[in-house]
Amino acid sequence: MEIEGEAYDNEYYSEDDGMYNNADHSDNEEEMDNNTDDDSGEEDMENIDAQVENDAQVDTQVVDNENGEASAPQANKRGMTRLVKWRARFEKNGEEKWPLTFDALGRVGGVHRAKFSSFMGDIVRAGVGLRYLEWRKVPIEDKNKMWAAIQKYFKIDDCRRGAIMVRLGGLLRSFRKNMLEKHIRPNLAKPTVLDKVPKMYRTIVKKEDWDRFVAYTRSEEFEAASKIGKEVRANYTYDHSMGRGGYVFLREKLVQNKEIAADDCPSRAFMWRKGRVNKEGEYKTPVVKGIADDIAENETKINAGVCDSRTGNGCPDTGP
Repeated sequence: MEIEGEAYDNEYYSEDDGMYNNADHSDNEEEMDNNTDDDSGEEDMENIDAQVENDAQVDTQVVDNENGEASAPQANKRGMTRLVKWRARFEKNGEEKWPLTFDALGRVGGVHRAKFSSFMGDIVRAGVGLRYLEWRKVPIEDKNKMWAAIQKYFKIDDCRRGAIMVRLGGLLRSFRKNMLEKHIRPNLAKPTVLDKVPKMYRTIVKKEDWDRFVAYTRSEEFEAASKIGKEVRANYTYDHSMGRGGYVFLREKLVQNKEIAADDCPSRAFMWRKGRVNKEGEYKTPVVKGIADDIAENETKINAGVCDSRTGNGCPDTGP
């Protein structure tokens, strides 16, 4: 089953730039926690935007339960990052486009990295949402609108479009995963809850799209695809702890903490190890620690001329 649906007129797109805009949306503009993930290459694609709904601000309010009754006040996490006020200020003040910087691997860095990441998550949820099951099924017209929106607010060359489209595809996958894990699976025994679009998404997700998506996630086709995905995920042995910022943000933190100088070019071995320790400097598993120790030993021998980095002669085996 493919959730494609016909491309419908989205009331939240403005005709001039294809940008998602609706004054009724909450104006939450805090940038996402830098410890979630971002443009860090293939290693980060599984975790992209996994924390979109869990942004920092917590407030207390009365919420409705599945029976429509008011429940006691409880702490709710803020939900989606929205940039409505930021865009309004940008246009009102005639601000110049925000420049972006990219490292040698094409990953976004610099002072506007977090805002740009939030912006991309915003437009992919609004511009695609649950209308399409696969990124490759999204019409080129919709992709063009999203690219135009990005170039309206950020200074970015056309040569970066391919990489950004890959990033948007990853964000779309993570959005759907969030919907499944947070709003569908916990409510499988509550049909009255599943019958409604989650409250925070009702302005960007149509009821028919939500119903199709719920039906798909309960189908045999989905279960088969999910099983394959779990098998692939089980082979990920060396999970990192960099969050959505990836190596770009990790390097910035190392500079801020004075572990490296701003003009240093740390080795890949050093960055690999740093990207897999927690705040206490500990590795997640003994397996990861073992590999990290072997890598450190290899690097020491290479620097001492004992180990040949090209052939591996004299270097301990670091595994596959």
